[in-house]
Amino acid sequence: MTNTMRDIGLLAAMLLIAAGGGSCTDADSAARRGWRHLRLDIRSVPLGSGKLDMRVAQRRGTTLLETDVVARFMGAKVAEKTTTSELDSRTGLPRSFESWSPKRGRRYVFEDERYIVTKLKPAGDPHAPLDEWNVTTTREFEYPRNDEGDAIPVHDFYGMLLHLARQPLDHVGDAITLHVATSRGPTPYRIVVAETRTIERPVADLAQPDEKKKKKKRRREFREQRLRIIPADPENADEGFLKMEGEVELWVDARTKAIHELSGNPRKIPGRVELVLIGIQ
Repeated sequence: MTNTMRDIGLLAAMLLIAAGGGSCTDADSAARRGWRHLRLDIRSVPLGSGKLDMRVAQRRGTTLLETDVVARFMGAKVAEKTTTSELDSRTGLPRSFESWSPKRGRRYVFEDERYIVTKLKPAGDPHAPLDEWNVTTTREFEYPRNDEGDAIPVHDFYGMLLHLARQPLDHVGDAITLHVATSRGPTPYRIVVAETRTIERPVADLAQPDEKKKKKKRRREFREQRLRIIPADPENADEGFLKMEGEVELWVDARTKAIHELSGNPRKIPGRVELVLIGIQ
């Protein structure tokens, strides 16, 4: 595999998930009430392409957030990745998180005051369930504590993004800090509202059946925010945005915090990379 193909493969880690929920019948109502399914297109990479799908479902007090991404180079699949976040629907706090690619797996289990992270490698078939993979390491990490000695909640990275819709991030300058579970311990992330805008985007209605595998797009108006999501310790932040260098633009729906656009300069990938919303349900 060439260096360029490996660089395209790195895009498979760009699983950027946001908040929402509630059913909808078309792209207009999805924009107003929330979402169940988003699709983003990877752009700005010569000879490369990819799609990111994100789905939210409610099941008996549990919120499931699932993501699937496939990256291609000159039409050939060079990378794929899947994640599943299981959260408590009432509190928005995580119960478990799994990340799968053909070469490695991660499983996080969240308890009251600690989380357990297990790294796995395929024993044979990389598409076999993670329960059939070989465990390489298992580590436990205590949650950080506030000044009163109480445990501070910790999120998986994607569940943290889902949790943003519950936070007071309404105006430019609003900021919060949330802790994210990594394989080396919990890391605080600062989230800041940097800008707002109203914009029209061409998006397809994913609730409609496929017609010739290409859905018709219509222009929809969105009220959006630009969020900066900044790890307090970039060297220890092994989750998230490919360790993008310099300023990163993350545009989200102002109310639901659903990801609409991401652009930045990942390490080892020349030029600016973008993920852009192309469909919603």
